[in-house]
Amino acid sequence: MILQNISRAIREQNYYAVALEFIIVLAGVVIGFQIQAWNEDRQVIARAEELTERLRDDLAMERLNILDTQAYYDVVIENAEVVAGDLSGNRPVSDQVLVIAAFRATQFPGFPRFRSAYDELVSTGTLPLVQDDGFLRVSGLLYGPGIYNAHLSDPGDSEYRTHFRGLVPGHAQRTLRDVCGDRVTPAPPGGRETIEFGFECTLPMPPEVLSEIAGSLRTDPELLTKLQRRIADLDTILSNLDDLLLSMESLTESRLVTE
Repeated sequence: MILQNISRAIREQNYYAVALEFIIVLAGVVIGFQIQAWNEDRQVIARAEELTERLRDDLAMERLNILDTQAYYDVVIENAEVVAGDLSGNRPVSDQVLVIAAFRATQFPGFPRFRSAYDELVSTGTLPLVQDDGFLRVSGLLYGPGIYNAHLSDPGDSEYRTHFRGLVPGHAQRTLRDVCGDRVTPAPPGGRETIEFGFECTLPMPPEVLSEIAGSLRTDPELLTKLQRRIADLDTILSNLDDLLLSMESLTESRLVTE
């Protein structure tokens, strides 16, 4: 219709009408671009809000992971110190207590990580869309290369754990795992798994078997040194995780606290 009007105006040499029709066309184009840009801006804002909320949820779960990791390693250190007290001769314990504590000193939590939102943001180049600067900085601490990510993704292969496994027979290790190992409750949808550790347990082993295993631990010339390094490493991990929590709280205030 507009083209027909313009053609008719040109034939009639009605240049005022031609100009008016051109102005209408240009205005329509400009308005169309503005509407498109406005819709795109709305989509970007909506996407940024969605990504920010997803990242907040993941960071909140990671904060709980840190607290549980600290609690888990507190139990590991407690058991390691029981073993160190016995091996050094300062605080002797029974064979059963020594074997269980020596096994639990090898353990590591291995909680699953919550980083799907961050990985998607990085892989799609949309990380700058996150509107909360605190979340961005905490994400860098948690998921980027560095000590915090390493602590929370610890594969658990300490030299003490490796040495212990070389001293204790396989059947005894399986019994320790089954009777005194972690009790894991699978995660509900969108939630976190829980690990019970440090509960009372009794090994169904004959006294002579326990005595033989305990003797191997007490007479090994390297175990105490490796255990002491294990304790020192765990102290460092706990101190670093304390620093991480302080940083998270200072950067996000209470926005990661979940009920």
